[in-house]
Order: sequence, then C-alpha cells, then structure tokens
Amino acid sequence: MSFLNFSVRAILGVALVLGLVTGAAAQARATGGAINGVVKDSTGAVIGGATVSIVNTDTGLKREVTANAEGEFRAPALDAGNYEIVVNANGFTAQTRKVVLQIGQTATVEIQLSAGGATDETVVVTDSSTVVEVSRTQQATTINQRAVKDLPVNGRNFLDFIRLTPGINTDPRGGDYSAGGLRGTFNSLLIDGSSNDNTFFGQTLGRTGVRAPYQFSQSSVKEFQVNVSNFAAEFGRAGGAVVNVITKSGTNEFHGEAFEFFRDRSLNANNGFLKANNRPRPPFRVNQFGGSIGGPVIKNKLFFFFAYDGQRRNDPVVVLPVGGIPAVSPTFPQAVRDRLVALTAPYQQGFNQNVYMGKVDWQINDANRLSVRYNRQLFTGTNLENGGQIRAESATGDTIATTDTVNAQITTIITPNLINEGRFLFSRDQQLGTANSTDPETTILLPGSATASFVFGRNFFSPRETTEKRGQLIESLTYVRGNHTYKMGFDFIFNRILNFFPGTFGGRYTFASYDAFAANTPGGPGVVYQQAFAGAGTNGPRSFPNSNEYAFFIQDSWNIHPRLNLYYGLRYDAQAKNPPPVTNQNANLNAFGIRTGGFRQDYNNWAPRVGFAWNVFGENKTVVRGGYGIFYGRTPSIITGTAHTQNGISVQTVTFNAAQFPTAGLTYPNVFNGFPTGGTVPPLELFFFAPDYVDPMVHQASLGVERELFKDWSVSVNYLFTRGIRLSRTRDINLPTPTLTTYNIRQSNGSSILATDPLIGTVQLPRFTAARPVTGFGRLFQFESTGDSVYHALAVQVTKRFSHNFQLLLSYTWSKAIDNRPDQTVVTAGDTARNVQNSFLISDERAESDINVPHRFVFSGVWDLNYFKGVKNPVLRYILSNWSLSGIQTVASGQNYSAFAGGDVNNDGTGATDRAPVVGSNFTFGRNTFRRPVFASTDLRITRAFPIREKYRIELVGEFFNAFNRFNVNNINTNLFRYSTNVGGTPTFGTLAPNPALTFGAVNGNSFDPRVVQLAAKFVF
Repeated sequence: MSFLNFSVRAILGVALVLGLVTGAAAQARATGGAINGVVKDSTGAVIGGATVSIVNTDTGLKREVTANAEGEFRAPALDAGNYEIVVNANGFTAQTRKVVLQIGQTATVEIQLSAGGATDETVVVTDSSTVVEVSRTQQATTINQRAVKDLPVNGRNFLDFIRLTPGINTDPRGGDYSAGGLRGTFNSLLIDGSSNDNTFFGQTLGRTGVRAPYQFSQSSVKEFQVNVSNFAAEFGRAGGAVVNVITKSGTNEFHGEAFEFFRDRSLNANNGFLKANNRPRPPFRVNQFGGSIGGPVIKNKLFFFFAYDGQRRNDPVVVLPVGGIPAVSPTFPQAVRDRLVALTAPYQQGFNQNVYMGKVDWQINDANRLSVRYNRQLFTGTNLENGGQIRAESATGDTIATTDTVNAQITTIITPNLINEGRFLFSRDQQLGTANSTDPETTILLPGSATASFVFGRNFFSPRETTEKRGQLIESLTYVRGNHTYKMGFDFIFNRILNFFPGTFGGRYTFASYDAFAANTPGGPGVVYQQAFAGAGTNGPRSFPNSNEYAFFIQDSWNIHPRLNLYYGLRYDAQAKNPPPVTNQNANLNAFGIRTGGFRQDYNNWAPRVGFAWNVFGENKTVVRGGYGIFYGRTPSIITGTAHTQNGISVQTVTFNAAQFPTAGLTYPNVFNGFPTGGTVPPLELFFFAPDYVDPMVHQASLGVERELFKDWSVSVNYLFTRGIRLSRTRDINLPTPTLTTYNIRQSNGSSILATDPLIGTVQLPRFTAARPVTGFGRLFQFESTGDSVYHALAVQVTKRFSHNFQLLLSYTWSKAIDNRPDQTVVTAGDTARNVQNSFLISDERAESDINVPHRFVFSGVWDLNYFKGVKNPVLRYILSNWSLSGIQTVASGQNYSAFAGGDVNNDGTGATDRAPVVGSNFTFGRNTFRRPVFASTDLRITRAFPIREKYRIELVGEFFNAFNRFNVNNINTNLFRYSTNVGGTPTFGTLAPNPALTFGAVNGNSFDPRVVQLAAKFVF
C-alpha cells in the first residue's frame, strides 16, 4: 500500500469508525478534568433527581447536570480551575461545595443534604474534594499552578519540573528525560491537548533544553500532569510518558506580572573542575525578563491572556589547543603563527531568545466555548553549532530556531450527557545552522596525541536546515449514560519535513603538524582531504521524510459498583512514513537482500488498555489502582531522512590520502567545483531499513495503593513495569565472522607503547580480520527492530496539597532498567559510540541500561511563612511578614558507565564501543559495570513580598541552585586501557596497555553546575 493511498483510506475510514462506536471516556481529559459525585441525605440514603449546578468561579462558565436514580452525577470535559457546586433537591436545603479541579483530575465529592423544606437557605461547605482520586486508574503526578509559579527552576524551563515525579530519570541525550527505562524519544508532550513534539528529532518543538532554553514562558503555564504508566487510549504515540500541559487563560479579574531575573559571575561559585586546575570563574551573565497580563474583554464571555519572555545570555568559550601554538622556527614562520594565535581568541556563545504567547477564550453561548492560542519562539544561539577548547570560532556557527504554533479548541455541550471536543493545530518548527567561514574545515593534528587536534574553518555540516510543518486534527465525543462514561474519537497528524544536512560538502583538510600546515602540505595517517557531492539526478543532502499519523480510539469508564471503577479502551496507531526514493542497484547489495529504497509500512498497531480503581472501604480515602496496556512509539523522521540520503547515490564522497593529494590539482584552502578524478571513492557506508522493520512496541503495567493519611495528605506505593520490544537500533551488518586473536598487554607509563615495555599478559578477543562480506562497501548500517528493554520500579509518593500555608511532594523511586542498548538516534557514523560492541553478539549488551538509576529521591515544597499577622509590634510584624520559602532536594544514584579499551580492538571501524578486557581472562568487562558517585543537589528560593494596596505587590526573589555547592561528577575518564597499532614505531595489529594509575574513573571535564545564585524582582497584580 503506498504512502498516499494509505493516507486517503485512513481519512475515509473515520466515517466507518464513527458509525460503529458509540463513544468512550478518558481517564483524564487532555485540557482539564471532570467532577463526579453522589448526593445523599443525612442518613446516607441516596437522593435521585437532584439538580447539580457547576460554576467556574474564575470565568462564570456554568454546567448543569442531574443526579441519576442512584444519586450519582458526572460532569466531564471541564476546564481546570476553581468551581462551586450547588446542589438542589425538593425537600432539602441546598448546599454549595467548593472544588479546585486540576488537569487530568476526576474530582470526587460526596454531598449530604439536610432536610429543610422549600426554603432559600443554602449551606456552604468550603472543604474541597478528597485528596485521593478514587476513580483514576493511571499512574500520574500533577504539578500544580503554585508549584510551577513558586518552585526554583534554573533557566525558567518549566519542563524541568517533570523530574519531580517518580519513575522519571534524566536521559543522557541533552534535553531529554526517561520514563520506564526508555529513551526520551518515547515520550510525548501535549500543550492544550495538541501535540508539541518534533517528529524529526524525536524531541519537543524548538528542541527545548538542547540549545533553546524553553519554548513556552513559565509565566504562561498553568499546570501539567505527568502520566508515567497505563494512560488512556485517548493518548498515544508514546511508550514512555505523556506530559499533559495547559496554558493560562484570562478570567473575570485582571491579573498579570512583570519580572526580571538576573545571574552574574560574581554571584556564583567556581566550577569544581576549573577550581582544581587553578582556573578562574569565566565571565557569565544572564538576564531574563518579561511579563504577562490576562483578564476579561466581556465579563463571563470573552477573555484574553498575553505573555512575553526574553532571555539574554552569553557564555565564554576559551580556545586552548593542547600544548598551545608552538614557537616560531625555520619551518614555522611568524606570519603563520600569528594567524593561528588569532584563531585561538576566546569567543562568546549566545543564548538569546524571545517568546510570545497570546490566547483568547470565548464563551460563544451556553453550549459552545472556543479557545485559540498562538505561541512564537525566536531563538538565536550564537556560535552553538559546534564548540570546545580545540575548535576556533570560525569552525562553529549560529543556531537559529523559529517555532510557531496555533492551537484552537471548541467544546460543544450537545446535551448535558453528550459533549463534543474538536481541536486543530498548526505548527512550524524551523531549525537553521549558519556558518562562520567560507574556508573548508581544517584540522591540525597535535603532537603527542593520536586523537587531539586543532580545528578551524567552516563547520563541516554548515549551513544546514531542518523545517517541520505540522497540521493536527483531533475530534472526540464524550457520552455519559448510566454508570458508563464513553469517549471516542480520532487524532490525525500530517508532517511535512525538509532536512538539509550537507556534511563535508564544503571540504575538509587534515594536516599532520603545525609545520605541515605552514608548508601547505596536507598529510597524516588516513584521509587528508575529503569532499562530498550530490549524485546526478538526486536531491543530494536534501531529504523530505514526511509522515502522516493516524489514530482512532474508543474507551469507557464503567462504574461497576459505587466502590469499583473499570476502565477499558482500544487505540489504533499508524505512522505512514515517506519511503526513501532512491534504490542503490548494486549487484552485491541485491545479493544480500539489501534494499535502500522503500521499506515496509507498519499498519498493525492495535493498542488495548485496561485499568481499575477500587475504593476499598467506600470512604474515598483508600484506593487500589492498576492496569495494563500496549503502547507504540514513533519512528523519528531523522531515521527516515538518513535513509533518504545515505544510500551511496544521493551523496557521493571522494577522499585523498597523503600520497594521492599532490596530484589532486588542489591547493589549500580551495575546494573542488565538481567531482574530481585521482582520489578514492571510499567504501560506501549506507543507512537503510531492515525488511522486517516495525515501529517500537511497549507493554506497561502498574499496581498500587494510595491512602489518605489525614486531611490534605496522601501516600501512594506503586509497582511500575515497562517492557519494550521491537525497539529501534542501528547495527553494522557488513562484518565477517570474527576470529579469536591474541593481544599483548604491556605495562607502559609513557606517551607511547614500546616493545621494551614489560609484558604483563595476553588476552584472546574476537577480531574482524577477513574482508567485509558485501564487497565494495564499508559499514552497512541497518535500522532494525531488535532492541529490548525491561523496567521494574517501586515508586513511593507523599503528597500534601496546599493548606495551612504549605504544600509538598516527595517522590522516591527504587528501580532497575535492563536493555540490550537500543537507540533511535544513531544516524551518522559519528553516532556509533552508541552502537553494540559486537554486531554478532547483541545478547552481550544485555545489562543495566545507560539510563538506569537505582535510587532517586526528590523532595519539593512551597511554604508561605505567613504566621506573624498577630505580632503587635508593627515594625517587627512588617519585617517578619510576607516571606515564602520553596525548594527542591534531589539525591540520586550516579549514572553507570563502561570500561573501554581505548581504541578499535575488534577492528569493526568503531573504536568507541570496545570494552576493556579483564586481565587474566579472555573476556571483556560487562557493559555498565561501573557507576559514578551519588548525585545530590539542593535548590532553594526565598521570596519577600511588599503589598501595595490590596491587589498589587512587589516581590524580591533570591534563588540558589546547588545551594551547598556540591561537586557532582559528570564527565569522567572511561578508558581503562590504551590501544595502539604502532608499538615502538613498528606497525602491528594492536597492543594494549593499562592506563596510568588513578586516571580511570577520574574527572575528565566539567562537573555539573556549581552553586548558581539568581536574583529577581517582580511586580504582580
């Protein structure tokens, strides 16, 4: 079935689905929640037919429902906010209850009416619903508005609060978080009910946290919920977590703020690594500023909200080639030295951004409510394309991200029991990379090291562009009938993607030494010049990995018994991917069944879900919940795009070694205008899909109990299970059968391994010595579905909702994640450090995952120190009043790591995956055998408010990140051995030498951030 045909058939299939199902109900609404309740008299008998009026006190939105014969009422599809519930029944005194409804919450209330006859008297009960959600079946944590507003966050990226929840860890890939032991590509972010994912990179729109600091202002976020297990069929395209965010709206009162946050080098502690090396604190300054305002245009009818957030930040980069630039000599003249010294000038990396959000909410009439939001992110990352202490400013470039999203939602109350919700999203996420130079990228190999170099000239993959345009259409229908709440619908996403990645199209030179550069003589081992060209009749490095995503769901929340709620649902997911357009017809590839054009589409992704919530004693204080479901992850389009271009035809590369270059007719810094002769077309390295490739599948299960300890306090203990199968990986399949080879191990403390160094043993290890099976080709990377993972966790959470001036959330996770090293982001030869050690022995990779963190404890809390209103001394009362304190304490096991051999011992072309041998045996160390030290950090925030009249105040804020300046180790030396193929000046197949004492596991770069102090001022009204 073709990509286009499936698109048409799937759209036509919507009508069939709508005709076959009645509707279903979510466990948690995407943009709000629900209020359920039961009406009783003073004896506990149910009161049927009571009229229940539910009013949002912020906006005046009103919903009326009628209790059924069992006294039960349900009001789904409500916006999160503050509500008054007014209940009337003949012969009883009316009662008003106040409830705070959070995102994804089903608030449960029990209302007892007193006999009162036909009077106008109303009893007002101010306590809110029970702290335990007795009908929720999924494992979820809500980060409420007070937490988003008052907790300290370094950089104002509200997504950092995701890590407050149990079952969440940090993914080694920058900007990502891990749920269920899976990589960050398995998560999904929803903003106001619509997808905020970038399908190409498998991250959020704008790639928040990678380069750009945030896409939405913290001031525009109301609250969000993190669903880590067993979420409803309404949600999909995620095997990990679904993060469901709602933005702020205007209300009947004007509210807003203006703020300025400030950080400077003078306020911060020195980095532990720099301090250990007697280096001063580098210059550093950050300004974040902006504001928000919202209110009524027409009271109870039309509302607006607007927010702006800006950041100005510059980080210094010190260019410091190992050994420095050498002194002038007869072979290294002053003019050349001056030129290179100028290239070592320090420069700035900028993180400058403007973010805007505007939102309008319109209560068209009693039955229809429309919400429209527009958000724009403009980010300029100066010199962010590449960096480091051996890379000059010319060898980087600017990262420019422009992200626009338009989201609209209309909610229609057809009848009190039948509600329709429609959503539409358009987004455009453009990621550009510019170049700082027109010269080819130039590398000078540095003396005394096999790997260190000094790089300048144009960054080899710049300029580049990735632009993703997305349209999304969501339709859902909720129907309440008896003790069932049904919900059904569809969710379509259409992605149009342009990816332009011209790696080495600008040419790359390598010089063996500074003297060789001065003599303009490229040289050294291996390739000394390389350049890529677009194949005739192809798009070259430009690809269009478009995709369409189709989902249908049906679900039911069935209140089998007043104390037992059963959830069940079914979802269908299909990602129709644009196949690679070019097939390499090489006979050797065909003989091995390798097809670079086209691939199998996976249209068999059915995802059943089931869950339950048991109100054990019927008093709404103890609930046992659990469930099981199947979930499917996306295939990131960066994989598809790589298969589009890396087929040996679209992109063609030529290389020259030191012997070939003198006859190339090329002089540095010139490049070829067309494909040259005289060089070597290196063995092609291709990327393609396995014939049986399918989208990843994840099984999730959970079982737990939650108990109200006392009013506003609850504790939950949950078991979480996640099993990933068919997970994506990239594997080199063009390798011969390995043979056991004997390696010498010598004790060497010098910079080189010598034949005279003492022999301390030998080891036999597999080595790929024969020719590659598919002749004429180098590494052949296959995208395949052979990844596997399993995750077990015991998650404990203590919640105290805000009352008596404070709230807290305590999370502890005891977990173990095991996998065989799947990874959806290995798409270049440079990514292969994340590959398996031996392509023939995937089972040897099965070990603790790279993201396994056995113990993780997070405490967060907000405390208003408002206890001094009764102090009689006015001066003392003024000094002590209006303070608040908040903080986050994190303690976690350090991330694990492997011991490596320091080179390509097995000769598969990837030296970063070879693990170190165990001396005295013929085995290598297992994967992730070692672990970094414990990570601990304390973030504090203290605020002093100065009221101005009744509705205005100024707040002064001090924030302290890593307040106790703990030295948390990040980068360490993971090479237990050094590996050399040249011993004592004599070429050999390889010799190993243990690294000098105390270097393995030692700090090998910057620690995590030292103490950072941030000051802020706010005007709030």
